[in-house]
Amino acid sequence: MQNITNIRRDVLSMKPIPLDSGIARAKNSILLGVEARSTSLPEPSMAAYLLPEEAPTREEVNSFDGPVLIEFGTGWCGYCRAIAPLVSELLGKYPGVHHIKVEDGSGRPLGRSFKVQLWPNLVFMRDGKVLQQSARPDCKQIEQGLQAITSDQSAESPSPSTRGPSAS
Repeated sequence: MQNITNIRRDVLSMKPIPLDSGIARAKNSILLGVEARSTSLPEPSMAAYLLPEEAPTREEVNSFDGPVLIEFGTGWCGYCRAIAPLVSELLGKYPGVHHIKVEDGSGRPLGRSFKVQLWPNLVFMRDGKVLQQSARPDCKQIEQGLQAITSDQSAESPSPSTRGPSAS
């Protein structure tokens, strides 16, 4: 029997995969600021969600440079599975965006720090600042978020959150 610390289950196929596979390498390349899109790595949005012990901390997320999309959800969530191909397709138009999928759940610190309540929850960040956050977004909201974090003006004029109406 393999040591549990040496394998992870791919949430879509439930096949054991080594932790040193493309998923773990993709996470490390994102944390190190290296381009994660190479032929040896899985397509980022179709990769499995990072487990809590693999996910970056809020401090690490806040220190990321450039455009980052953090996707909170789970592999068994129907909404999350349905949106995955759309996110993948849209990310193809924005190759400079780093995509991190984080498995969320009760008591998970990263999700709580972003006040995640519904899945999928997409957090669009640039240089450690949240420019937009959307719960169960549609195509237009995802496109707007990606445009916000990749445009030159995004650092100067953040887009409003799409969580719902704000109380003034």
